[in-house]
Amino acid sequence: MKDVRGRFPIYSKLLKLYPKNYRERYEEEILLTTSDMLENAKTFSEKVAIWSSLAVDLPLNIARQNFNYIGGTMHNNMPHYVKRNSLISALLLLPFFTAIIANGLDKLINNSTLYNSWLWGRTALLVWVFYLPALAFIVSLISYALFLTKGESKDRLWHKRVLDFLHSWPLLIVGIISLGILTLVEFHDSTQCIVKSPGHAVTHAGQTLKCVEANRSIIPAHD
Repeated sequence: MKDVRGRFPIYSKLLKLYPKNYRERYEEEILLTTSDMLENAKTFSEKVAIWSSLAVDLPLNIARQNFNYIGGTMHNNMPHYVKRNSLISALLLLPFFTAIIANGLDKLINNSTLYNSWLWGRTALLVWVFYLPALAFIVSLISYALFLTKGESKDRLWHKRVLDFLHSWPLLIVGIISLGILTLVEFHDSTQCIVKSPGHAVTHAGQTLKCVEANRSIIPAHD
């Protein structure tokens, strides 16, 4: 087996992108099959055709196997509350993305915006741009804290579960998106303080902070 890996060092490293259980089961077979195919190739063009086919198939197969592995992990091993609360948090973010997409489509199709509609009124705006993302972030944060502390044995200590992204990634993704929305909403008027003159912003941190504080706002005044 080492001889086969030695013949295809780069290909062998690429095979490590497969899920561990799949790789342990099929890596040797894949390498041996590849070796046999190349040995049976009679011309240089046939070998090029084989490597070309592998170059196309390998990324697709790796993506498919990883997708199957993640799907199986979610179905069999991921805690139910992680899946449930991730879905709840994602649904709470749906109005935000729906409103942004609707406004973009209106701009594209009708060359107008929804800024004067009820959707951009202060009350509705507060709901879909702040309260719902904030609630999504809180649900994700509490659920992730529960995931870290709800170990079933000594091998499931919280400091080990911090790196257990395979079983917590939905919460992390939704939480990061929620936090990103809240940060964007809070500081979108303050970006000028940094973007306008990055050098000045760094060398005059005090002035930059005052500028940011003066321009930060959860929701712009809009009725």
